[in-house]
Amino acid sequence: CNGISLNEYAELYESSRGFSLDPADTALLKQLTVDTLFCKHCYRPFDPQNKYNLNDVLLEPFWALSELISIYLFPLTVWLPLLIVYACLAALEWITSLFDTEETQPPNVPDYDRQYFPKLSLN
Repeated sequence: CNGISLNEYAELYESSRGFSLDPADTALLKQLTVDTLFCKHCYRPFDPQNKYNLNDVLLEPFWALSELISIYLFPLTVWLPLLIVYACLAALEWITSLFDTEETQPPNVPDYDRQYFPKLSLN
């Protein structure tokens, strides 16, 4: 199995930090994590009896790093080319608007935003 139990995690924690966890806390956590394992790379808890393969649930550090790199490379590979394409399309539309000779006048509508009843009835 790819996970470690709470006892193994507590031993790793004590050996790396140099001091032990509170025994009351450890006993309480053991009750809460009876059917839970921890990833041996990132110590993230997971259910060992999940319906998926554990290899699909757990990530190795290499794949976690590759996902982070893809997050930061996405704007460079997609957004910048789209920005260039949209800038070219906007410039093309602006250039074609310069050659547009048809002058359009706004419509003359004197009754715009008036009520539909005579003013005399307001008194």
